Amino acid sequence: MNRKWKSVVLFATILGLAFACKKKEDNDDQTNLLALAILAQNTGFVSVNYGDGFTAFRTADAAGKPETKVNIAGLERKTSMEITFNFTSTNGEIRLFGSVDQNLRFDSSTRNAYISIRPTNLTSSVIGTANPTAGQAGGTNFVSNLTSTTYCFDIHREVESVNEVKYHLIGWPKACASLTNADRQSTGYVLNFEADAYENASSKLANAALTEVFAGYAFKEAAVTSIRFNQPLALGGSIKQ
Repeated sequence: MNRKWKSVVLFATILGLAFACKKKEDNDDQTNLLALAILAQNTGFVSVNYGDGFTAFRTADAAGKPETKVNIAGLERKTSMEITFNFTSTNGEIRLFGSVDQNLRFDSSTRNAYISIRPTNLTSSVIGTANPTAGQAGGTNFVSNLTSTTYCFDIHREVESVNEVKYHLIGWPKACASLTNADRQSTGYVLNFEADAYENASSKLANAALTEVFAGYAFKEAAVTSIRFNQPLALGGSIKQ
């Protein structure tokens, strides 16, 4: 399925003003959320009431490349995403989602199927990966100047067997257009992490293929200046054994 690259462009200077004082923070937050909603509607994104202080959006349509597995069309789904951002606080966080429902949930019960980007300070960041079932963390440090940083990721929902589905989370600390063929092989992945989505639950497979087809993102105390979702880029392997 071919999709046009879609971007949401924000002005970091506007978001930065929100931290000047408490009253101005409240006013600017309302202005920023309104601007984000308008921009999202015009660029193929839908606003999501995600909660926990996050501003969140999902793609308006199914995202990424669907593949038929265990005779279910679209059960495997693979999406690339490129994000340009900077944090405005050491408490900031960005979450990236692939193969989730309209509320950025997996299996209609959890928000844990995502890649998390969090700063350890304002000159480095940590990529964390949340396990869709147990919430166990794993990840890779991506060190960069967060004045403006661009990362490229793939999120793959993959089938291990009829009763087992996994997420394969892949990432590179560079723009997607800068990836070499070597980067796209499994030996070139900087972030390379797997998480069980569910086991022994074949009854969930068809529902996942029908409803968990979106990609999206959520952020707080950060400025997201560009977010793009497209066809998968990673070439190596399906599921690591």
